[in-house]
Amino acid sequence: MGSATVVVSGLAADTTTHKVNRPRINYAQGVLSTGAYSSYEWLLNGEPLQDGNDSTFIPAATGSYRVAVTDRFGCSDTSLAYPLTITA
Repeated sequence: MGSATVVVSGLAADTTTHKVNRPRINYAQGVLSTGAYSSYEWLLNGEPLQDGNDSTFIPAATGSYRVAVTDRFGCSDTSLAYPLTITA
């Protein structure tokens, strides 16, 4: 499972480790969505999507979608690819 780790410490004896879980993409009723994070960047075939900065995204094109997220601690990770075919 993909995760990032950040170590936050104020004193040598005060250390906390935080891991962000890799985001998962869901698709229902024409909407892509992921869990709750502080920031989002939706990608189509590896390229950032205009207005793709929310927990949901309405896809208009066929391709491979991913979402890069950052949590409140500043840890980031990117979802696995979600292949999607849009039909008329």
